[in-house]
Formats: sequence, structure tokens, C-alpha cells
Amino acid sequence: MSGYCKCCGQSLEKSGNTTLLSLKEIADWQLTTRDKVSPGACWAELPSFQRGLVWSAAQIEVLWDSILRRIPIGAFSLLPKHGNEQYSKAGNATCNGGFFLLDGQQRANAIALGFRRFPCDDNLAESILWIDVLPYEDVKARSNRKHFFYVTTPARPWGYRIEDEKGENRSGRVSVSQFRTALEEMGCDGAEIAKPTPARLWPVCAQLPVPVSILRGLSDETRTAEGVLAAGGKAPWVGHFRKTLADLLSDGKVDGDKIDCSIKTICERLFATAEARVMAMIAPDSLSANPGDGERDGDLSEIALYFSRLNRGGIDPSGLPLHPGPNTGLRPTRMDTNNVIRPTARL
Repeated sequence: MSGYCKCCGQSLEKSGNTTLLSLKEIADWQLTTRDKVSPGACWAELPSFQRGLVWSAAQIEVLWDSILRRIPIGAFSLLPKHGNEQYSKAGNATCNGGFFLLDGQQRANAIALGFRRFPCDDNLAESILWIDVLPYEDVKARSNRKHFFYVTTPARPWGYRIEDEKGENRSGRVSVSQFRTALEEMGCDGAEIAKPTPARLWPVCAQLPVPVSILRGLSDETRTAEGVLAAGGKAPWVGHFRKTLADLLSDGKVDGDKIDCSIKTICERLFATAEARVMAMIAPDSLSANPGDGERDGDLSEIALYFSRLNRGGIDPSGLPLHPGPNTGLRPTRMDTNNVIRPTARL
């Protein structure tokens, strides 16, 4: 069942319902504007009480590895904007339809990074998501990842080093020698001391890194190393890709068909992610932000309580001991063996 916003006429799902969102829909929340999304697409904005971005590069990289491996990434939580306009960051009381994103901000930002176009102007200081189409064997051996994504940021345009150990996904600093080699490939003579933007560099710890946006734009016929070089144009990373590719082929360390096969496989999986679906839960139509207005008396607002239980599987374990003691009253009751369903006798 659905209702309609009295202000804008947009269809609104009622409380308790769920919906399915494509990754492209989620990415568009950051990459485009409300008036440019496809008709019928779900639109969500951040409410005023959301925190900032806190995910590390490793978390973003591993999320995309999970997406390509079709590992579930969890449900999102949305709050209808109608009746909750006071939470708008714009500070106005008008409704333009859509939802507020209650839970999933970090994932939504990471997803958008995988759909963002490579900056046309190399002066643009935007973070970029890359994937290594031919990762080093030693990196593969010590990691549980299958697809090796790398994030470069304005603060670290050279990216991070993968330091996965014992099932833990972590990122580390790149070495000075790796950074110096990258600057030499860029043609820096040592006099240039300004930090390059992400568009002017690449993840220096990867062997054959390619921006994810470049791979998304390749057609079936151009999903090869040559196609990558042609699509990259004159971007600085293209020179590194061409040089590394030539070195690998001349030394006989790898066959060209293997690289082309890897590029084709990654492109096919990236193409499939655009229409991949994740679940979104529609929160109650109105959640109060005033203490004492929630489900119980006390100093928790409905929104605070919603977040607390949402992140703990629907329960509030703060008052429950992890190990029931003799005086907690939480001892398991003795099973009545007379009422146990027993397997029938074999025929």
C-alpha cells in the first residue's frame, strides 16, 4: 500500500514496508540532482542530524569487493520526508518528496565513488576508486579479497598499501621510494613540491590500476588493455599503465591474453552491479527527536532509540549481562523431556 504527499504528490510508502534499490539509484543521491533522476526512482537526502563520513579507505575497498562477489551489504533505512521536514539540512519547511537516509550513509558514499566519472579537469580534487586488473601475487596471498580496489583521496592521491593480515582488512602508508618513482613517471624534476590531485596520480602500490569509471565505459569490443589505454586519453595514469604493461609483456612475466581476460571479467561484473538490488526499510512516518516522546519514558528520543536498536539487531543489550549469573533470573529453564518431539521409528 502507498500514500501520497499532500505537498508534492509523490507516492510515499507507508510505515513498515520495504523496497529494493539499485546501486545506481543509491549513487545518484550524490552524483546528480532530484530533477535529473529517472521517473519513479527513489530519492534520498541526508537529514540534519547525520554524522560526517568516517569510513577508511580499506572499508570502501572491501565493500566493493563484496559487491562484485555478490556478498550482501546490509539493508538501508529511509524516513519519508513528508511530516519530517524539520530534519532538512536546508532548514526550510517545504517538501520536495523523497526520503531522508537514516542508516547507510557510509555505504551510500562508497557506492557513489564507484559510479563517479573520472575528473575531466586534473585540477579537480575528488576522490577516485580504482581497481588493479593484475594484482601482485604477494598481495593476493596475504589478503582475503578477490578484487583489489584502491581509493585515492585529495589527502593521499597516491593511495594506500593493502595490509590485510589474519582476515583483517587494513590500509597502510606507501613507501617513499614508491612515491618517488611515481613522481618521476609524472615528469616531476624535484622542483615541484605541490601535492598532486588524485586525477594526476594513481595508487602507487597497485600494479595495473585503472579507474573504475573508465572500465564502466568500455563496450564489449573494447574491454581489453588497448581499450583501456584509448579510453584513458592523456591522463597521467595512462602513461604508467602503458609503461608497466610493456615491461610485463617484454619480460614474459605475463601473457597479454591474461590481462585482457581479467579486464573483460571485471568489466562484466561492474556492469552487473549497476542493476544489483539492495533492500531498504521504510521507517515509521514520523520519528520524534524530542526526548521523552519515544516508546518509553526517559531521555531517549524516538530517533535515538531507533538508531540504537537498528544497530543492535532490534534489541537493547545495555541492561543485559553477557554471562547470566546465579542472581540474574536469566538461567535457562530445564527442558521437559516428555514434550520433546522425537524422531519417528525407522521403517
